[in-house]
Amino acid sequence: ASDVGAPPPVRGDVASAVSEDDACDVGHNNRSQCGLSALQKQGQLLSGARSLAQGASPAAKMESMRVQAPRRLLWDRVRVASDDLQHELIFSIKQRNLDQMHRMLMERSTPGSPHFRQWLSREEALSLTRNDASMAVVRQLLEGIGANSFREVGSSFLRARAPLRVWCRLLSTTFFIFHRTDSKSGEMVRADSYLMPETLVGHVEGILRLLQLDESPAPVLRTQGSQHTPPSKSTPLGHDDLERIVPRHLQPPVVGKSAPSGCDRGFCDSFEGLNALLEGHVITPDKLRKAYNVPAMALPGSKEADERANTSQLVFSTIEQFWSPSDRAEFQTTFNITSQAVSELDGGIHSSDSKCVSNKYACSEANLDVQYMNAMSPWSNITLYYMDFKGAHDFDAFVVELLDLDPLPHVISISYGMGERSSSSDII
Repeated sequence: ASDVGAPPPVRGDVASAVSEDDACDVGHNNRSQCGLSALQKQGQLLSGARSLAQGASPAAKMESMRVQAPRRLLWDRVRVASDDLQHELIFSIKQRNLDQMHRMLMERSTPGSPHFRQWLSREEALSLTRNDASMAVVRQLLEGIGANSFREVGSSFLRARAPLRVWCRLLSTTFFIFHRTDSKSGEMVRADSYLMPETLVGHVEGILRLLQLDESPAPVLRTQGSQHTPPSKSTPLGHDDLERIVPRHLQPPVVGKSAPSGCDRGFCDSFEGLNALLEGHVITPDKLRKAYNVPAMALPGSKEADERANTSQLVFSTIEQFWSPSDRAEFQTTFNITSQAVSELDGGIHSSDSKCVSNKYACSEANLDVQYMNAMSPWSNITLYYMDFKGAHDFDAFVVELLDLDPLPHVISISYGMGERSSSSDII
């Protein structure tokens, strides 16, 4: 589905900056040799484009504001999508009073501030940030061009569906079918760039499901005894690339030193064994409470316990990660933590002792999160939300589905990330 040709290529110093890597290797001390971050690249790109556009025609000036997709690492563009294909876009509505909200957050997060921990309710926060006027403007414009199936999500997102020809005309773009190039199969409809219409400027912060493709690598979960080959610099960082992300002082002690009983290749059957292996450097709930001045655990039946039971926490999990009920029970017993059940909101089942025994690498992030979320706030309700980034599912989908939850959890733990260089400005 197309309405315009491909945008002109980027040339010169700007092109060189865009082509550079945007991260330093772990242990790289000379920051002057690191590539620009994605946000710096985008700023330089726009600045250079604006300079080139000075004195140009109105059409050329408008073209200089075209938003470009990030570099495609794991996708091939295979063909132009059909004009008639229905596609949903999600418009992020500009919020109000964000500077004020940031100031209030800092005041409430800084020990010693008179407003320390005097949090706003969700309703109070929404009353300061929601932008009903811009929401109405965007919806009216989209209705006028033939979009349908509207749904407001979380006060700042508007979902709308239309044939691709409608989106092509509105955003001066072309939509393509993309296929994954690795074992993580998938087909997505996305554009390579777009122009924000002047009628939406000032009302829309960004548009989801337009440029971004899931660039998270397919899970490569090692099994016990398998050999691990460190990735090359050009390889996207996977969750199993421990050598590149584990701080050196937390690595197991000197090679050749005998491991404590019950420990094998960095895994131990008990806290005592792990603590001995790492020479007392294991991060425990008690150490975290002391370091961050977290209030002590409330006694069962106390007023504090009842109040804290009104709060809720959510753990986000993906890349085929499970958590172990028996391991969590042992963790709670070891550190004398009140037991709370974990319910899964996505309708799946990602608790499994057998999965964690057969392959410990499949039981890391989710297992860690449900244990330490419980440890830091043991009376809070705990839920887990699992989503595989496959097919039409990407991180956008999780954010939107999260905002559809009612009630929305008070605290959300996300132990995953994605590289800036493979993220669109709208996602960032």
